[in-house]
Order: sequence, then structure tokens, then C-alpha cells
Amino acid sequence: MALDRLAVENPAALQLLQVCSFFAPEPISRDLFEGVRAAMGAPELDEALKNPSRLNQAIRDIQKYVLARIDHRGNSLQLHRLVQKVLQDSIPAERQSVMEHGAHLLLTGVKLGDPADPDQWLRYQALASHLINSRSWACEDDWARDVVSNLVRFYFYWGDYSTGRDLARQVVDDWRARLGSDHLQTLSAAKWLGYYWWVMGNFGDAADIQRESLRIYQATVGPDDEGTIDAMVQVATTLRAFGNFTEARELDLEAFRTARRSLGEDDPQTLRAAHNLSVSLRLTGEFRLARQLDADTYRRRIAALGHDHPETLRTLNNLTIDERECGEYLRSRRMVEDNYNRYARLFGPAHQETIRIARNLAVARRRAGDHDAAFKLAEDTMNRFRDRFGPTHPDTIAAALNFAVDLRESDDLPRARELAEQTAADYHATLGADHPYTLYARTNLGIVLRLLGDTTDSERHNRASWEGLRAKLGTKHILTLTCGINLASDLAAQGRHQEAYDLDAEILALCREFIGRNHPSTLACALNLSFDLTALGRSEEGTALYGETIAAYTEVLGPDHPAIRAAQAGQRANCDVDPMQF
Repeated sequence: MALDRLAVENPAALQLLQVCSFFAPEPISRDLFEGVRAAMGAPELDEALKNPSRLNQAIRDIQKYVLARIDHRGNSLQLHRLVQKVLQDSIPAERQSVMEHGAHLLLTGVKLGDPADPDQWLRYQALASHLINSRSWACEDDWARDVVSNLVRFYFYWGDYSTGRDLARQVVDDWRARLGSDHLQTLSAAKWLGYYWWVMGNFGDAADIQRESLRIYQATVGPDDEGTIDAMVQVATTLRAFGNFTEARELDLEAFRTARRSLGEDDPQTLRAAHNLSVSLRLTGEFRLARQLDADTYRRRIAALGHDHPETLRTLNNLTIDERECGEYLRSRRMVEDNYNRYARLFGPAHQETIRIARNLAVARRRAGDHDAAFKLAEDTMNRFRDRFGPTHPDTIAAALNFAVDLRESDDLPRARELAEQTAADYHATLGADHPYTLYARTNLGIVLRLLGDTTDSERHNRASWEGLRAKLGTKHILTLTCGINLASDLAAQGRHQEAYDLDAEILALCREFIGRNHPSTLACALNLSFDLTALGRSEEGTALYGETIAAYTEVLGPDHPAIRAAQAGQRANCDVDPMQF
């Protein structure tokens, strides 16, 4: 009866309710009723939306018949689910699509900003349920679909990967059927679906969709289009996940060069390509080059996006890892502490990206010698990843591997062995036996086994890792060298001092040439070589190298670092490996 009376007294009010019935049963901001881009095909409502007085009267009449909850303080109205159902049933079949389209026009009339910008997140949250409930992706309007594309992106930056993936999958299925697989909006959504698969650890599906997207881009818009460049970057991310670091580096380099030539050095897509190239450079062991590129990208992203933009902070996180892997443990730790505090302040400690920075910080603290703080944060990070993603997600396994190292450093060798064995098994099951990260996990396990006295199994794991990484990454990669250092310690523990000396001497020469004389890993190898010399009866040479190494260690790490205390106690250096995010 109320709807019938409203239809007579104020048709615009009824039409507004009918349009809003396609929204979610949550507060609808009255801001949506301003700035509608086009006519809806409901004449009375179209006129009311142009006239604030008529719109206010329509809302008063809606309130008079108690058909919606009007919140003047919050400047919103809200429909009950049952009222929505009655309203939709009241719309003639031939007018259903018109009213649904009206809902889409209202939702897309509000100008939304960059979904990566935290300042915009509350606005996306306010509209998200309405966009989904109204099936905005089914709209024939390009602008409406563009808003949906931004909502897909928003869920990534907000940290709700499952919702983002589900929405992206629904959008891609619909747009492929209606618009075609080669429509640019379909391709953009497909890349985001692939990216969600990737961040959630489903690398096979991610690779399939990204390769197909790149093929279509190249066939339709050519190699210099920004969409093609982005598709190249996405394919490179999947190559890294499968352990094909060199192939990923070449594709990332091609994408970066193309973007710089066709889009310009400061274009956001160029900066994204640069950011991803640095990831590949780290994984191929080119840390100095990665540091140089990340420093430049960070500076450019500050100018383009601001200091606190998520993409700027992600590049800063890359730069902190570069510093660490270049041997600047103390500087890296200071940088990560600052970056973590910024993440926690901006996004909260429970946000996925904050947890990832926490994992990096735990490693930085341990490398800087603060084992107690590293232990607590590493355990917390591992548990957060397990709760969020499950035990076999790549981030969870990496966090568990790091915590296993902290357990070893705290002399809890039984727990360290159990967790190290589990991470090696998990990597084997999810990434394969020959993946570099599986081999990294095995060398960390090997260290624990040697400290427990099982030098036979320790050698087996470290030799397999060393030989596998030599084949996969090359003889000069720092992580290949790291595994070799650990293998030499296995040989020394078995009394095979000449073999240990030969291997340490070979690796020390490579370390000095490729990562620098004062890199902590180089110094670890030099320390072990000094012990080899002493064991072989060459005490004078051993003592000289030992003194030289301790002096360099003290200069690089400070006099109170646990590595120096261990060296002064006559303990060989162990070199752990951090599986950097790919």
C-alpha cells in the first residue's frame, strides 16, 4: 500500500527506491545521488537528481512511509532486505534492466581515486558491497566496468586476497563471455586474476592466465603498449616462482627497456617494471645492480606517488634487502625498522604487507646480531602467515625456514631440526626438488644436522644443494657460494681437512672477487679457512688469517656481534640462506 501511494504522490521517490533495491542492504551514501553522469531512463528520478529540492522531498517522502532508514548524521539511507525484495518484485520485467543500470550509474558517478592509496580505502569499502550486490561488472558502460576493475585492485592493497580473487574470477568469466577475451578490460582483469593466483601460491593457474594474456596483448596492441609491458612483468613473476630466475631477469629487462623507451622514465608502468626487474636481479645474485636500480626507483616513486604510497614502500623494502645482501647488515636493520614502523602505522600490524615486512625485519635483526628480538618476531610472523594462508603457502614456508634458523641460533637444535625438515619437505612438495628454495631449505637443514653430530646427512644435503645451485644459478652466485661454505664445514667436521681447505680456498677467491672482501659471507669463509689452515698444521698462516678476519668482522659488524664471539670461541661460521620473496 505504501509503495502504491508513493507511486502516485512522488514517482521520483519510488524510482529512487527501486534503483537502490539493487544495492546491498547496507547504508547508501547520499553522495551517490550527486553528479550522476547520464540519464537513467526514469524521467521523474532523472529530474529529481538534477534538483536538490526535489531530491530532498523524495527522501522525506520515503521516510514518511518508513520505507528506508534515513540517517541524517551519516548522510545515508538504508533498505531492509525484505523491502528490497518487494521493491524489485514491483518493477515491471521490461524495466528491470533500466533500474539495475540506474544503480550502476549512481555507483560510478562518484569519482574514486587510486585504489592503492590508503586515503581512498574507506571510500572503496563504502561502495564495495553495493558494487558487488548490483553486479556492476555486468553493466554495458565502460566507466562502470572501470570502477569494478579498480575494486579488484583495491582488494589486493586492502589485503583481502580471497575476496579479490573471487571477484576477479567472476568478472573475467563474465567479460570473456560478453566482451571477448581480447577486450582490453577483460585482459586487465585477467592479469589481476592471475596475480591473485600468484600471491596465493597457485603458480600453475597464474602462469597459464598470464602467458595467454601476454600472447593476446602482443597480437592485438603490439609490444609497446603499457598493457603488454605489464603482461610481460606478470609472466616474469610466474617464471621466478618456478625458479627460472635467469629467464625472468631477461623478460623483466626487456619490459623495463621497452617501458623506458615508449612511456618515459617516470611513468608509473616504467617504475613498476623497474621494481620487478630489481626482484629478478636479486634472485640472480646481482645485488649491487639491484640496489642501484631500487635506489633510483625509490627516488622516482617518492616524487610520483609520495613517501607513504604502498608502491613506494614496497620499493623501499626491496632496497633494504639489497643493502642486507650487499653485506650492510647494520644499515639494513635500521632501514627495515623504520619501514616496518611506517607500515604498522599506515596499515596496521595485521596487514599482509606489514607481516611480510616483519619477516624481512626478523632476518635483518638476526643478521645484525639481535637474536632475541629476531626470535620473537620470526615466530610471530610464522604464526601469522600460518593463520592467514595455511602451512604450505610460500610466505609461510619462508617464515618457518627463518624461524628454524633462529631456533638453531638459540641452541634449540631438536626443534630447529624438526622445523627445518618440515620446510624442506614443504618446499619439495610445492615447488619441486630442484627449485632453488628447496635447495636453500636443505642447506639450512644441513647446518642443524652437523651441529647435532650427523655429519653424513649434513654433507648429503649440503652437497646436493651446492651442486644443484651450481647447475641452476651458476658457480658465482652468492647463494651457491654460501652452500659451498657450509659443505666445507661438513668436510672439516668429518676430519677431511684438506678437502675442506681446498673448497674454502676456492670459494674465498670467488667471494672476494664477486661480493667483496669485507662482505660478511666472505669473512665467514675466511674465518673457516683459517681453521682449515690450523688443522693442516699451517698454524702461522691460520693465525694471521684469523686475526685479519676478526679485525674486519669487528669493523663491519661491531665488536659485540654474536658471530664475532662465536669466532673467538673457535667455532666455524655457518651461513644461513633467506628465501627472498619472488
